[in-house]
Amino acid sequence: MNVFVNQAEGRLRAPWRLLTHAALFLLLMTLLSSMMPADFRELDRAELRSFTSVDGPSMPIGMLMWWVLISLAAALLSTWIAAVYVDRRPLHALGLRIGGRWWADFGFGLVLGVALITGLVALQIGLGWMEITARGGSDANAPRLLRELVNASIVFLSVGIYEEVVIRGYQMTNLAEGLNFRRWNAPTALMAALLLSSVVFSLLHAVNPGYSALALVNLALISILALGLSYALTGRLGLSIGLHTSWNFTLAFIFGLPVSGVRLGEHAALPTTVTGPELWTGGGFGPEGGGLGTVAILAACAALLLWTRWREGDVAIREHIAEPPGSEPA
Repeated sequence: MNVFVNQAEGRLRAPWRLLTHAALFLLLMTLLSSMMPADFRELDRAELRSFTSVDGPSMPIGMLMWWVLISLAAALLSTWIAAVYVDRRPLHALGLRIGGRWWADFGFGLVLGVALITGLVALQIGLGWMEITARGGSDANAPRLLRELVNASIVFLSVGIYEEVVIRGYQMTNLAEGLNFRRWNAPTALMAALLLSSVVFSLLHAVNPGYSALALVNLALISILALGLSYALTGRLGLSIGLHTSWNFTLAFIFGLPVSGVRLGEHAALPTTVTGPELWTGGGFGPEGGGLGTVAILAACAALLLWTRWREGDVAIREHIAEPPGSEPA
């Protein structure tokens, strides 16, 4: 048996496809990073470290937008190259077949993310664990808020797209194919890939300030029970991109809360102050590092199961994700 090439399929085996994709992404990130404005490239280590400290300043939105757009370009380009020339499949086969159902999923994901975080904030206010410290919507602040709205929308939509395309679309699909061998069937392989890609998703945030054991578990859970499961049940990335985008947007722009430990920008529409117990609120990591975040993740799972049952007519694993190219439905 050739350990590098699957001769029946005429392409590299899954581990080598994943490594090739990762190498392409890192290479493109390095090349594109050289395009950042000089004042960002020349920041010293102390300044950069301050943005990754729980008590440090918020990361400037301009710097964040550059990094996000560079990451988006590197993710899409590396995934397109890997999909077409290494996987031998069209890019749209990675959950990106855009159509009516895809947009419906995306819209539901957007609404769900806003609803979950707003509900979480309302619960904490009701418990006396949070208060709204100021209102950001006065006429004097309207131009500033409009700029922040545009910037935040670009940033969080870009993050939602590139993380879902890479983690769910590419990694989860190739892991499922690689694990779909004789002793396992396609659904089992896909669930194993879901678990593995979710662990990777959580560990990628390990460098974030305030990362804890509960944060590790919660990030893995939101990947398993919401983002990854929505892809496994629909075969589309619309729902996960929508939910990922609005979850982060509502945390940061609406309520000024940390997103996975990082505070983004200095302004929020409804700035909040958290005073409740860190075990439940997540403290400096944000809700994803607390027990209430776990509750929100479970609610997200229940909502997407109901949505899938209504839209798809059943709640079933889309086995074509774990099959070689050409197996996906038209």
